[in-house]
Amino acid sequence: MLCVLGVTAQAQTPVKQSIRIKQEQVPMAVMQTYEKDFSALPEDGYWMVYTETTQEGRRTATKPIWYSYHKRSKSERIEVRFLPNGTLESAKGIDRDKYNLSDSVPSDGDKKKVGTDK
Repeated sequence: MLCVLGVTAQAQTPVKQSIRIKQEQVPMAVMQTYEKDFSALPEDGYWMVYTETTQEGRRTATKPIWYSYHKRSKSERIEVRFLPNGTLESAKGIDRDKYNLSDSVPSDGDKKKVGTDK
């Protein structure tokens, strides 16, 4: 009886996940943009980070794709998304006049996805 063992090298598929984090874990660049543009946002919301984990050989690397602030209640649903460098990516459920948002920030009616130009 002959047994053949084969080892194949495969590129690992990135694992993406959302993780709820404490405000202290949000990068300074994101917090500065948040405080500049949304100082009046409700404090009873929470922060999430969307990450991508890849494995290269014996190394595993996790990098943040975006950070988001969420506030959900019966009367409002807010989601504000930031890139890791602090750039405001999108805002949903936000009154532009109340929070001094510029027109260049995608909002509820816009269908722009993170990381694309569409």
